[in-house]
Amino acid sequence: MRWRMRAALAAILAASTCSAAAPKRPPFIELLKRHAIVDQDVMVAMRDGVRLATDVVRPKGDGRYPVVLLRTPYHKSLGPGGMVRRGYAFVAQDVRGRYGSEGDFYPFKHDLDDAFDTIAWIARQPWCDGNVGMMGGSYVGFTQLAAAMTAPPSLRCIAPTVPPSDFDHRTLFYGGALRMELAQGWLLGQAWRSQRVARNEVPADELQRHRQAGEFRQWCRHFPLRDPGPIAVGGPSYVQCWADMVASWGKPGAWKHTSAAQRPEAITVPVLITAGFYDIFAQENIELLLALRQRGGSELTRQHSHLIIGPWVHGVGRAAGDVDFPEAHAALRGLGQKWQARWLKGEKNGVDDWPPIHAFVMGQGRWLATDTWPPKQSKPTRLHLAAGTLALQPPKGGAPSSTFTYDPDDPVPTTGGTNLILPKGIRDHRAIAERPDVLSFATGPLERDVVVVGRLRAHLCVSSSAPDTDFTAMLLDVRPDGTRANVQDGIVRLRYRDGRDKPQPVKPGKVVEVGIDLWSTAYTFKAGHRIALHVSSSNFPRFDRHLNVAGPPADWTKGQKATNTVHHDADHDSYVELPVFR
Repeated sequence: MRWRMRAALAAILAASTCSAAAPKRPPFIELLKRHAIVDQDVMVAMRDGVRLATDVVRPKGDGRYPVVLLRTPYHKSLGPGGMVRRGYAFVAQDVRGRYGSEGDFYPFKHDLDDAFDTIAWIARQPWCDGNVGMMGGSYVGFTQLAAAMTAPPSLRCIAPTVPPSDFDHRTLFYGGALRMELAQGWLLGQAWRSQRVARNEVPADELQRHRQAGEFRQWCRHFPLRDPGPIAVGGPSYVQCWADMVASWGKPGAWKHTSAAQRPEAITVPVLITAGFYDIFAQENIELLLALRQRGGSELTRQHSHLIIGPWVHGVGRAAGDVDFPEAHAALRGLGQKWQARWLKGEKNGVDDWPPIHAFVMGQGRWLATDTWPPKQSKPTRLHLAAGTLALQPPKGGAPSSTFTYDPDDPVPTTGGTNLILPKGIRDHRAIAERPDVLSFATGPLERDVVVVGRLRAHLCVSSSAPDTDFTAMLLDVRPDGTRANVQDGIVRLRYRDGRDKPQPVKPGKVVEVGIDLWSTAYTFKAGHRIALHVSSSNFPRFDRHLNVAGPPADWTKGQKATNTVHHDADHDSYVELPVFR
Protein backbone atom coordinates (compact mmCIF):
# COMPACT_ATOMS: atom_id res chain seq x y z
CA MET A 1 0.00 0.00 0.00
CA ARG A 2 2.80 2.39 0.93
CA TRP A 3 4.63 1.95 -2.38
CA ARG A 4 1.52 3.03 -4.28
CA MET A 5 1.33 6.21 -2.26
CA ARG A 6 5.01 6.88 -2.85
CA ALA A 7 4.62 6.20 -6.55
CA ALA A 8 1.72 8.63 -6.70
CA LEU A 9 3.72 11.25 -4.84
CA ALA A 10 6.72 10.69 -7.13
CA ALA A 11 4.50 11.15 -10.16
CA ILE A 12 3.16 14.41 -8.76
CA LEU A 13 6.66 15.70 -8.03
CA ALA A 14 7.91 14.61 -11.45
CA ALA A 15 5.04 16.36 -13.18
CA SER A 16 5.81 19.58 -11.33
CA THR A 17 9.34 19.65 -12.77
CA CYS A 18 8.53 18.77 -16.37
CA SER A 19 8.08 22.36 -17.45
CA ALA A 20 9.09 25.69 -16.03
CA ALA A 21 5.59 26.93 -16.80
CA ALA A 22 3.82 24.03 -15.10
CA PRO A 23 2.05 25.14 -11.91
CA LYS A 24 3.29 23.63 -8.67
CA ARG A 25 1.02 21.02 -7.18
CA PRO A 26 0.52 20.57 -3.45
CA PRO A 27 2.15 17.53 -1.83
CA PHE A 28 0.15 14.40 -1.14
CA ILE A 29 -0.83 15.41 2.37
CA GLU A 30 -2.33 18.66 1.13
CA LEU A 31 -4.27 16.83 -1.57
CA LEU A 32 -5.57 14.40 1.03
CA LYS A 33 -6.70 17.23 3.30
CA ARG A 34 -8.97 18.56 0.56
CA HIS A 35 -11.45 15.74 1.14
CA ALA A 36 -10.39 14.30 4.49
CA ILE A 37 -9.54 15.20 8.06
CA VAL A 38 -5.95 14.24 8.78
CA ASP A 39 -4.44 13.86 12.26
CA GLN A 40 -0.79 12.86 12.32
CA ASP A 41 1.31 11.44 15.15
CA VAL A 42 -1.49 11.12 17.66
CA MET A 43 0.19 9.49 20.67
CA VAL A 44 -2.11 6.69 21.84
CA ALA A 45 -1.40 5.38 25.35
CA MET A 46 -1.18 1.65 25.98
CA ARG A 47 -2.08 -0.03 29.29
CA ASP A 48 1.48 0.37 30.60
CA GLY A 49 1.69 4.05 29.65
CA VAL A 50 3.82 3.61 26.52
CA ARG A 51 2.48 5.80 23.70
CA LEU A 52 2.31 4.70 20.08
CA ALA A 53 2.47 7.13 17.15
CA THR A 54 -0.78 6.92 15.19
CA ASP A 55 -2.11 8.62 12.05
CA VAL A 56 -5.84 9.02 11.39
CA VAL A 57 -7.50 9.90 8.08
CA ARG A 58 -11.30 10.20 7.98
CA PRO A 59 -14.00 11.77 5.86
CA LYS A 60 -14.83 15.39 6.58
CA GLY A 61 -17.79 16.08 8.80
CA ASP A 62 -19.07 14.77 12.09
CA GLY A 63 -20.16 11.33 10.88
CA ARG A 64 -19.25 7.94 12.32
CA TYR A 65 -17.48 5.49 10.05
CA PRO A 66 -16.12 1.94 9.98
CA VAL A 67 -12.38 1.95 10.54
CA VAL A 68 -9.55 0.07 8.82
CA LEU A 69 -6.43 -0.29 11.00
CA LEU A 70 -2.86 -1.01 9.96
CA ARG A 71 -0.16 -1.63 12.60
CA THR A 72 3.38 -1.80 11.22
CA PRO A 73 7.07 -1.90 12.16
CA TYR A 74 7.94 -0.53 8.69
CA HIS A 75 6.89 3.10 9.25
CA LYS A 76 3.25 4.11 9.16
CA SER A 77 1.81 6.07 6.26
CA LEU A 78 -1.45 7.89 5.72
CA GLY A 79 -3.05 5.29 3.50
CA PRO A 80 -4.93 5.65 0.22
CA GLY A 81 -7.36 8.51 -0.16
CA GLY A 82 -9.68 6.13 -2.01
CA MET A 83 -10.48 4.38 1.28
CA VAL A 84 -11.79 7.62 2.72
CA ARG A 85 -13.82 8.25 -0.42
CA ARG A 86 -15.43 4.83 0.05
CA GLY A 87 -16.62 5.88 3.49
CA TYR A 88 -13.97 4.48 5.83
CA ALA A 89 -11.67 6.03 8.36
CA PHE A 90 -8.08 4.78 8.11
CA VAL A 91 -5.71 4.42 11.06
CA ALA A 92 -1.99 3.62 10.72
CA GLN A 93 0.28 3.04 13.70
CA ASP A 94 3.98 2.41 14.30
CA VAL A 95 4.32 -0.62 16.57
CA ARG A 96 6.06 -0.25 19.91
CA GLY A 97 9.67 0.94 19.67
CA ARG A 98 9.58 1.69 15.93
CA TYR A 99 9.87 5.11 14.28
CA GLY A 100 7.59 7.54 16.14
CA SER A 101 6.37 5.18 18.86
CA GLU A 102 7.71 4.95 22.38
CA GLY A 103 9.02 1.83 24.11
CA ASP A 104 11.43 -0.91 23.06
CA PHE A 105 10.93 -2.99 19.94
CA TYR A 106 10.93 -6.70 20.70
CA PRO A 107 9.31 -8.40 17.68
CA PHE A 108 5.94 -10.07 18.32
CA LYS A 109 6.12 -9.71 22.12
CA HIS A 110 3.83 -6.73 22.77
CA ASP A 111 1.60 -6.82 19.71
CA LEU A 112 -1.28 -8.75 21.25
CA ASP A 113 -1.86 -6.31 24.12
CA ASP A 114 -1.01 -3.23 22.05
CA ALA A 115 -3.43 -4.23 19.29
CA PHE A 116 -6.24 -4.74 21.79
CA ASP A 117 -5.58 -1.37 23.44
CA THR A 118 -5.38 0.42 20.08
CA ILE A 119 -8.69 -1.01 18.88
CA ALA A 120 -10.29 -0.10 22.21
CA TRP A 121 -9.05 3.47 21.74
CA ILE A 122 -10.44 3.59 18.17
CA ALA A 123 -13.82 2.32 19.35
CA ARG A 124 -14.06 5.20 21.83
CA GLN A 125 -13.54 7.89 19.19
CA PRO A 126 -16.58 9.88 18.04
CA TRP A 127 -15.74 9.21 14.39
CA CYS A 128 -15.85 5.39 14.78
CA ASP A 129 -19.15 3.56 14.27
CA GLY A 130 -17.97 0.58 16.34
CA ASN A 131 -16.74 -1.55 13.42
CA VAL A 132 -13.00 -2.09 13.00
CA GLY A 133 -11.20 -4.18 10.39
CA MET A 134 -7.50 -4.68 9.71
CA MET A 135 -5.29 -5.11 6.65
CA GLY A 136 -1.64 -5.47 5.60
CA GLY A 137 1.04 -8.03 4.89
CA SER A 138 3.95 -9.92 6.45
CA TYR A 139 4.58 -8.55 9.97
CA VAL A 140 1.55 -6.32 9.40
CA GLY A 141 -0.39 -9.51 8.76
CA PHE A 142 0.89 -10.88 12.06
CA THR A 143 -0.36 -7.80 13.93
CA GLN A 144 -3.85 -8.65 12.68
CA LEU A 145 -3.65 -12.21 13.95
CA ALA A 146 -2.28 -10.85 17.23
CA ALA A 147 -5.28 -8.55 17.55
CA ALA A 148 -7.74 -11.30 16.67
CA MET A 149 -6.27 -13.62 19.32
CA THR A 150 -7.21 -11.05 21.99
CA ALA A 151 -10.81 -10.74 20.72
CA PRO A 152 -11.38 -6.96 20.90
CA PRO A 153 -15.17 -6.35 20.99
CA SER A 154 -15.09 -3.95 18.01
CA LEU A 155 -12.92 -6.06 15.70
CA ARG A 156 -15.09 -7.40 12.88
CA CYS A 157 -12.66 -8.94 10.37
CA ILE A 158 -9.01 -9.21 9.37
CA ALA A 159 -7.31 -9.66 6.00
CA PRO A 160 -3.69 -10.74 6.59
CA THR A 161 -1.48 -11.14 3.54
CA VAL A 162 1.45 -13.61 3.82
CA PRO A 163 1.44 -13.52 7.66
CA PRO A 164 3.72 -15.55 9.96
CA SER A 165 1.50 -17.72 12.12
CA ASP A 166 3.49 -20.71 13.48
CA PHE A 167 6.79 -19.54 14.94
CA ASP A 168 7.71 -22.88 16.54
CA HIS A 169 7.29 -25.16 13.53
CA ARG A 170 7.48 -23.01 10.40
CA THR A 171 8.53 -19.38 10.86
CA LEU A 172 11.80 -19.72 12.79
CA PHE A 173 12.57 -23.43 12.45
CA TYR A 174 11.89 -25.96 9.72
CA GLY A 175 12.69 -29.64 10.00
CA GLY A 176 14.80 -28.85 13.06
CA ALA A 177 17.02 -26.36 11.20
CA LEU A 178 17.07 -22.61 11.75
CA ARG A 179 15.62 -20.53 8.93
CA MET A 180 18.70 -18.32 8.99
CA GLU A 181 17.97 -16.19 5.93
CA LEU A 182 14.55 -15.31 7.28
CA ALA A 183 15.10 -15.03 11.04
CA GLN A 184 18.60 -13.58 11.25
CA GLY A 185 18.41 -11.62 8.01
CA TRP A 186 15.11 -9.95 8.89
CA LEU A 187 16.12 -9.04 12.44
CA LEU A 188 19.44 -7.66 11.22
CA GLY A 189 17.59 -5.44 8.74
CA GLN A 190 15.30 -4.13 11.47
CA ALA A 191 18.27 -3.42 13.74
CA TRP A 192 19.90 -1.21 11.12
CA ARG A 193 16.61 0.72 10.86
CA SER A 194 16.14 0.96 14.62
CA GLN A 195 15.49 4.13 16.59
CA ARG A 196 18.97 3.82 18.08
CA VAL A 197 20.56 4.04 14.63
CA ALA A 198 18.15 6.73 13.39
CA ARG A 199 18.91 8.94 16.40
CA ASN A 200 22.69 8.50 16.02
CA GLU A 201 22.90 6.89 19.45
CA VAL A 202 25.34 4.16 18.37
CA PRO A 203 28.94 5.02 19.37
CA ALA A 204 31.16 5.53 16.35
CA ASP A 205 33.50 2.66 17.18
CA GLU A 206 30.59 0.23 17.63
CA LEU A 207 28.99 1.39 14.38
CA GLN A 208 32.26 0.94 12.49
CA ARG A 209 32.84 -2.50 14.00
CA HIS A 210 29.44 -3.73 12.94
CA ARG A 211 29.77 -2.25 9.47
CA GLN A 212 33.01 -4.16 9.07
CA ALA A 213 31.09 -7.36 9.78
CA GLY A 214 29.69 -6.88 6.31
CA GLU A 215 26.27 -7.58 4.92
CA PHE A 216 24.16 -10.60 5.69
CA ARG A 217 25.78 -12.99 3.20
CA GLN A 218 29.12 -12.36 4.90
CA TRP A 219 27.91 -12.30 8.50
CA CYS A 220 25.85 -15.50 8.21
CA ARG A 221 29.06 -17.56 8.00
CA HIS A 222 30.00 -16.46 11.50
CA PHE A 223 29.97 -18.87 14.44
CA PRO A 224 28.68 -19.35 17.06
CA LEU A 225 25.14 -18.61 16.01
CA ARG A 226 24.18 -17.23 19.41
CA ASP A 227 26.48 -14.23 18.78
CA PRO A 228 24.14 -11.34 17.83
CA GLY A 229 26.90 -9.50 15.93
CA PRO A 230 25.55 -6.50 13.96
CA ILE A 231 22.06 -7.08 15.41
CA ALA A 232 23.43 -5.27 18.48
CA VAL A 233 23.20 -1.90 16.71
CA GLY A 234 19.46 -2.05 17.42
CA GLY A 235 20.01 -2.06 21.16
CA PRO A 236 19.31 -4.43 24.07
CA SER A 237 15.81 -5.47 22.98
CA TYR A 238 17.08 -6.64 19.57
CA VAL A 239 19.91 -8.58 21.21
CA GLN A 240 17.48 -10.17 23.67
CA CYS A 241 15.11 -11.13 20.86
CA TRP A 242 17.90 -12.92 18.98
CA ALA A 243 19.02 -14.66 22.17
CA ASP A 244 15.47 -15.86 22.82
CA MET A 245 15.02 -17.02 19.23
CA VAL A 246 18.17 -19.13 19.38
CA ALA A 247 17.34 -20.42 22.88
CA SER A 248 13.90 -21.57 21.67
CA TRP A 249 15.65 -24.08 19.37
CA GLY A 250 15.63 -26.46 22.31
CA LYS A 251 12.35 -25.24 23.77
CA PRO A 252 9.48 -26.25 21.48
CA GLY A 253 6.33 -24.38 22.42
CA ALA A 254 8.12 -21.19 23.45
CA TRP A 255 6.29 -19.21 20.73
CA LYS A 256 2.85 -20.79 21.06
CA HIS A 257 1.30 -17.69 22.62
CA THR A 258 1.98 -15.66 19.48
CA SER A 259 1.23 -18.43 16.95
CA ALA A 260 -2.29 -18.20 15.53
CA ALA A 261 -1.99 -21.58 13.80
CA GLN A 262 -1.58 -23.17 17.23
CA ARG A 263 -4.35 -21.08 18.82
CA PRO A 264 -7.19 -20.91 16.26
CA GLU A 265 -9.75 -21.24 19.07
CA ALA A 266 -8.84 -17.71 20.19
CA ILE A 267 -9.96 -16.17 16.88
CA THR A 268 -13.66 -15.37 16.49
CA VAL A 269 -13.79 -13.08 13.42
CA PRO A 270 -13.74 -13.86 9.67
CA VAL A 271 -10.23 -14.14 8.24
CA LEU A 272 -9.12 -13.63 4.62
CA ILE A 273 -5.58 -14.93 4.03
CA THR A 274 -3.71 -14.11 0.84
CA ALA A 275 -0.62 -16.25 0.26
CA GLY A 276 1.92 -17.39 -2.33
CA PHE A 277 3.33 -20.84 -3.06
CA TYR A 278 6.84 -19.33 -3.22
CA ASP A 279 6.34 -17.21 -0.13
CA ILE A 280 8.30 -17.73 3.10
CA PHE A 281 5.07 -18.48 5.00
CA ALA A 282 3.29 -20.56 2.35
CA GLN A 283 2.70 -23.79 4.26
CA GLU A 284 1.84 -22.16 7.57
CA ASN A 285 -0.73 -19.99 5.79
CA ILE A 286 -2.41 -23.13 4.43
CA GLU A 287 -2.31 -24.76 7.86
CA LEU A 288 -3.68 -21.61 9.47
CA LEU A 289 -6.69 -21.64 7.16
CA LEU A 290 -7.36 -25.33 7.85
CA ALA A 291 -7.07 -24.73 11.60
CA LEU A 292 -9.48 -21.79 11.47
CA ARG A 293 -12.04 -23.72 9.41
CA GLN A 294 -11.83 -26.71 11.78
CA ARG A 295 -11.21 -25.19 15.20
CA GLY A 296 -11.91 -21.46 14.95
CA GLY A 297 -13.42 -19.87 18.04
CA SER A 298 -16.80 -19.09 16.48
CA GLU A 299 -19.11 -20.35 13.77
CA LEU A 300 -18.38 -17.10 11.94
CA THR A 301 -14.68 -17.93 11.84
CA ARG A 302 -15.22 -21.56 10.86
CA GLN A 303 -17.61 -20.69 8.02
CA HIS A 304 -16.08 -17.46 6.76
CA SER A 305 -12.33 -17.85 6.78
CA HIS A 306 -10.75 -18.09 3.33
CA LEU A 307 -7.40 -18.56 1.62
CA ILE A 308 -6.39 -17.36 -1.81
CA ILE A 309 -2.97 -18.73 -2.76
CA GLY A 310 -1.23 -18.02 -6.03
CA PRO A 311 2.14 -18.27 -7.78
CA TRP A 312 3.71 -15.50 -5.72
CA VAL A 313 6.78 -14.82 -3.61
CA HIS A 314 6.86 -12.61 -0.50
CA GLY A 315 5.30 -9.80 -2.46
CA VAL A 316 1.87 -10.90 -3.61
CA GLY A 317 1.18 -10.07 -7.24
CA ARG A 318 4.85 -10.13 -8.26
CA ALA A 319 6.64 -12.55 -10.57
CA ALA A 320 7.74 -15.88 -9.10
CA GLY A 321 11.43 -15.40 -9.80
CA ASP A 322 12.26 -16.22 -13.43
CA VAL A 323 8.62 -16.96 -14.27
CA ASP A 324 5.60 -14.69 -14.14
CA PHE A 325 1.95 -15.70 -14.13
CA PRO A 326 0.16 -12.45 -15.03
CA GLU A 327 -3.16 -14.23 -15.48
CA ALA A 328 -3.17 -14.92 -11.72
CA HIS A 329 -2.78 -11.32 -10.61
CA ALA A 330 -6.23 -10.23 -11.77
CA ALA A 331 -7.83 -12.27 -8.99
CA LEU A 332 -6.50 -9.78 -6.44
CA ARG A 333 -8.35 -6.77 -7.85
CA GLY A 334 -11.06 -5.56 -5.54
CA LEU A 335 -10.60 -8.48 -3.17
CA GLY A 336 -9.96 -6.36 -0.08
CA GLN A 337 -12.67 -3.86 -0.96
CA LYS A 338 -15.31 -6.55 -1.15
CA TRP A 339 -14.10 -8.10 2.11
CA GLN A 340 -14.25 -4.80 3.99
CA ALA A 341 -17.63 -3.88 2.53
CA ARG A 342 -19.09 -7.21 3.61
CA TRP A 343 -17.87 -7.29 7.19
CA LEU A 344 -17.59 -3.59 8.04
CA LYS A 345 -20.68 -2.31 6.21
CA GLY A 346 -22.83 -5.42 5.97
CA GLU A 347 -23.07 -5.39 2.17
CA LYS A 348 -24.26 -8.60 0.53
CA ASN A 349 -21.73 -8.82 -2.28
CA GLY A 350 -21.02 -12.52 -2.76
CA VAL A 351 -18.29 -12.84 -0.14
CA ASP A 352 -20.43 -15.33 1.79
CA ASP A 353 -20.24 -17.69 -1.17
CA TRP A 354 -16.45 -17.75 -1.48
CA PRO A 355 -14.93 -21.25 -1.22
CA PRO A 356 -12.56 -21.97 1.65
CA ILE A 357 -9.55 -22.17 -0.68
CA HIS A 358 -8.82 -20.67 -4.09
CA ALA A 359 -5.53 -22.02 -5.50
CA PHE A 360 -3.93 -21.03 -8.79
CA VAL A 361 -2.69 -24.02 -10.78
CA MET A 362 0.61 -23.06 -12.39
CA GLY A 363 0.94 -24.26 -15.95
CA GLN A 364 -2.82 -24.39 -16.48
CA GLY A 365 -3.64 -20.73 -15.96
CA ARG A 366 -6.73 -21.43 -13.89
CA TRP A 367 -8.00 -21.13 -10.35
CA LEU A 368 -9.15 -24.18 -8.45
CA ALA A 369 -11.82 -23.91 -5.74
CA THR A 370 -11.63 -26.50 -2.98
CA ASP A 371 -12.81 -26.97 0.59
CA THR A 372 -9.97 -29.36 1.51
CA TRP A 373 -6.19 -29.46 1.16
CA PRO A 374 -5.14 -31.38 -0.70
CA PRO A 375 -8.27 -31.39 -2.88
CA LYS A 376 -10.26 -34.59 -2.91
CA GLN A 377 -9.22 -35.16 -6.53
CA SER A 378 -5.53 -35.34 -5.55
CA LYS A 379 -4.28 -38.88 -5.03
CA PRO A 380 -0.94 -39.74 -3.36
CA THR A 381 1.53 -41.08 -5.93
CA ARG A 382 5.00 -42.36 -5.07
CA LEU A 383 8.05 -41.98 -7.25
CA HIS A 384 10.74 -44.32 -5.96
CA LEU A 385 14.44 -43.48 -5.97
CA ALA A 386 16.97 -45.72 -7.69
CA ALA A 387 20.41 -44.95 -9.09
CA GLY A 388 19.74 -41.55 -10.68
CA THR A 389 16.10 -42.34 -11.49
CA LEU A 390 12.57 -41.84 -10.20
CA ALA A 391 10.05 -44.53 -11.06
CA LEU A 392 6.55 -45.67 -10.12
CA GLN A 393 7.88 -49.07 -9.02
CA PRO A 394 10.39 -49.64 -6.17
CA PRO A 395 13.88 -50.70 -7.29
CA LYS A 396 14.62 -54.43 -7.54
CA GLY A 397 18.25 -54.26 -8.52
CA GLY A 398 21.05 -51.91 -9.45
CA ALA A 399 23.14 -49.78 -7.11
CA PRO A 400 21.67 -50.01 -3.59
CA SER A 401 22.73 -46.54 -2.48
CA SER A 402 23.99 -43.12 -3.52
CA THR A 403 26.70 -41.36 -1.52
CA PHE A 404 28.19 -37.86 -1.38
CA THR A 405 30.54 -35.88 0.82
CA TYR A 406 29.09 -32.87 2.61
CA ASP A 407 31.60 -30.16 3.52
CA PRO A 408 30.10 -27.39 5.71
CA ASP A 409 32.84 -25.04 4.48
CA ASP A 410 31.43 -25.39 0.95
CA PRO A 411 27.63 -25.64 1.35
CA VAL A 412 25.14 -25.78 -1.50
CA PRO A 413 24.16 -22.13 -2.09
CA THR A 414 20.53 -21.12 -1.80
CA THR A 415 19.18 -20.56 -5.30
CA GLY A 416 15.63 -19.26 -5.38
CA GLY A 417 12.77 -20.77 -3.42
CA THR A 418 10.84 -19.44 -0.46
CA ASN A 419 13.24 -16.68 0.60
CA LEU A 420 12.85 -13.21 2.07
CA ILE A 421 15.99 -11.21 1.27
CA LEU A 422 17.77 -13.52 -1.19
CA PRO A 423 16.64 -13.99 -4.82
CA LYS A 424 13.40 -15.92 -4.59
CA GLY A 425 10.93 -17.96 -6.58
CA ILE A 426 11.71 -20.16 -9.58
CA ARG A 427 15.39 -20.27 -10.60
CA ASP A 428 17.52 -22.51 -12.81
CA HIS A 429 19.39 -25.21 -10.85
CA ARG A 430 21.52 -26.68 -13.65
CA ALA A 431 24.73 -25.44 -12.04
CA ILE A 432 23.64 -26.81 -8.66
CA ALA A 433 22.94 -30.23 -10.21
CA GLU A 434 26.56 -30.45 -11.34
CA ARG A 435 27.93 -30.24 -7.79
CA PRO A 436 29.36 -33.52 -6.44
CA ASP A 437 27.45 -33.05 -3.17
CA VAL A 438 24.05 -33.00 -4.88
CA LEU A 439 22.35 -36.28 -5.81
CA SER A 440 19.95 -36.07 -8.74
CA PHE A 441 17.09 -38.48 -9.46
CA ALA A 442 14.69 -37.98 -12.37
CA THR A 443 11.91 -39.61 -14.36
CA GLY A 444 12.02 -40.04 -18.10
CA PRO A 445 10.17 -37.52 -20.28
CA LEU A 446 6.50 -37.42 -19.30
CA GLU A 447 4.01 -38.78 -21.82
CA ARG A 448 1.29 -36.39 -20.64
CA ASP A 449 0.84 -33.45 -18.30
CA VAL A 450 1.06 -34.31 -14.61
CA VAL A 451 -0.79 -31.87 -12.35
CA VAL A 452 0.29 -31.87 -8.72
CA VAL A 453 -1.94 -30.11 -6.17
CA GLY A 454 -1.35 -30.47 -2.44
CA ARG A 455 1.38 -31.33 0.06
CA LEU A 456 4.70 -32.78 -1.13
CA ARG A 457 6.86 -35.14 0.94
CA ALA A 458 10.12 -37.02 0.57
CA HIS A 459 10.70 -40.25 2.47
CA LEU A 460 14.36 -41.20 2.57
CA CYS A 461 16.40 -44.00 4.09
CA VAL A 462 19.70 -42.38 5.02
CA SER A 463 22.90 -42.81 6.97
CA SER A 464 25.89 -40.65 7.82
CA SER A 465 29.45 -40.99 9.02
CA ALA A 466 28.76 -38.07 11.38
CA PRO A 467 26.94 -38.15 14.73
CA ASP A 468 24.41 -35.73 13.26
CA THR A 469 23.82 -33.99 9.93
CA ASP A 470 21.12 -32.56 7.67
CA PHE A 471 19.42 -33.91 4.58
CA THR A 472 17.74 -31.61 2.07
CA ALA A 473 15.38 -32.46 -0.77
CA MET A 474 14.13 -30.36 -3.67
CA LEU A 475 11.49 -31.17 -6.28
CA LEU A 476 12.24 -29.77 -9.74
CA ASP A 477 10.75 -29.47 -13.21
CA VAL A 478 13.34 -30.38 -15.85
CA ARG A 479 12.40 -28.73 -19.12
CA PRO A 480 13.38 -30.04 -22.57
CA ASP A 481 16.05 -27.33 -22.86
CA GLY A 482 17.70 -28.61 -19.68
CA THR A 483 16.47 -25.88 -17.34
CA ARG A 484 15.90 -27.22 -13.82
CA ALA A 485 13.15 -25.13 -12.23
CA ASN A 486 12.65 -25.57 -8.49
CA VAL A 487 9.09 -26.34 -7.38
CA GLN A 488 9.49 -26.80 -3.60
CA ASP A 489 12.12 -27.99 -1.14
CA GLY A 490 12.73 -28.87 2.51
CA ILE A 491 15.18 -30.07 5.13
CA VAL A 492 15.42 -32.39 8.11
CA ARG A 493 18.01 -32.49 10.90
CA LEU A 494 18.64 -36.11 11.79
CA ARG A 495 18.45 -35.68 15.55
CA TYR A 496 15.10 -33.88 15.13
CA ARG A 497 13.58 -36.30 12.60
CA ASP A 498 10.74 -36.96 15.09
CA GLY A 499 10.43 -33.29 16.10
CA ARG A 500 12.43 -30.81 18.14
CA ASP A 501 10.63 -32.05 21.23
CA LYS A 502 11.93 -35.59 20.64
CA PRO A 503 15.65 -35.41 19.82
CA GLN A 504 17.01 -38.79 18.75
CA PRO A 505 20.80 -39.28 18.54
CA VAL A 506 22.04 -41.08 15.44
CA LYS A 507 24.74 -43.73 15.50
CA PRO A 508 27.21 -43.14 12.65
CA GLY A 509 26.56 -45.58 9.83
CA LYS A 510 23.11 -46.60 11.05
CA VAL A 511 20.32 -46.39 8.45
CA VAL A 512 17.32 -44.36 9.62
CA GLU A 513 14.13 -43.25 7.90
CA VAL A 514 13.39 -39.54 7.63
CA GLY A 515 10.47 -37.57 6.27
CA ILE A 516 11.14 -34.22 4.61
CA ASP A 517 8.23 -31.83 4.31
CA LEU A 518 8.40 -30.12 0.91
CA TRP A 519 5.40 -27.90 1.62
CA SER A 520 2.63 -27.51 -0.97
CA THR A 521 2.17 -26.54 -4.58
CA ALA A 522 -0.31 -26.46 -7.44
CA TYR A 523 1.96 -27.11 -10.39
CA THR A 524 1.78 -28.70 -13.84
CA PHE A 525 4.66 -30.80 -15.12
CA LYS A 526 4.17 -30.59 -18.87
CA ALA A 527 4.40 -33.49 -21.29
CA GLY A 528 8.00 -33.90 -22.43
CA HIS A 529 9.34 -32.50 -19.14
CA ARG A 530 10.88 -34.65 -16.41
CA ILE A 531 10.24 -34.66 -12.68
CA ALA A 532 13.46 -34.52 -10.66
CA LEU A 533 14.54 -34.68 -7.03
CA HIS A 534 17.78 -33.23 -5.69
CA VAL A 535 19.10 -34.56 -2.38
CA SER A 536 21.95 -32.96 -0.47
CA SER A 537 22.82 -31.77 3.04
CA SER A 538 22.75 -27.98 2.78
CA ASN A 539 20.80 -25.06 1.37
CA PHE A 540 22.71 -22.08 2.70
CA PRO A 541 21.97 -19.51 3.96
CA ARG A 542 18.29 -20.32 3.73
CA PHE A 543 19.04 -22.79 6.55
CA ASP A 544 21.92 -22.75 9.00
CA ARG A 545 24.90 -24.92 8.13
CA HIS A 546 25.16 -28.19 10.00
CA LEU A 547 28.75 -28.74 11.10
CA ASN A 548 28.26 -32.53 11.32
CA VAL A 549 28.84 -32.51 15.06
CA ALA A 550 26.73 -33.12 18.16
CA GLY A 551 25.81 -30.56 20.82
CA PRO A 552 23.52 -27.50 20.76
CA PRO A 553 23.56 -25.92 17.26
CA ALA A 554 23.81 -22.39 18.67
CA ASP A 555 27.19 -23.29 20.28
CA TRP A 556 28.89 -24.86 17.25
CA THR A 557 32.19 -23.32 16.16
CA LYS A 558 34.14 -26.09 14.37
CA GLY A 559 32.90 -28.64 11.89
CA GLN A 560 33.95 -31.66 9.89
CA LYS A 561 33.13 -33.29 6.58
CA ALA A 562 30.56 -36.08 6.49
CA THR A 563 29.95 -38.98 4.14
CA ASN A 564 26.18 -39.06 3.68
CA THR A 565 24.22 -41.80 1.95
CA VAL A 566 20.72 -42.29 0.56
CA HIS A 567 19.72 -45.96 0.45
CA HIS A 568 17.37 -47.23 -2.25
CA ASP A 569 17.02 -50.97 -2.55
CA ALA A 570 14.45 -53.66 -1.86
CA ASP A 571 14.91 -53.26 1.88
CA HIS A 572 15.19 -49.45 1.92
CA ASP A 573 12.42 -47.77 -0.04
CA SER A 574 13.19 -44.11 -0.58
CA TYR A 575 10.58 -42.11 -2.48
CA VAL A 576 8.94 -38.74 -3.06
CA GLU A 577 5.16 -38.59 -2.65
CA LEU A 578 3.19 -36.30 -4.95
CA PRO A 579 -0.54 -35.47 -4.73
CA VAL A 580 -1.44 -36.03 -8.39
CA PHE A 581 -4.64 -34.21 -9.37
CA ARG A 582 -7.02 -36.36 -11.43
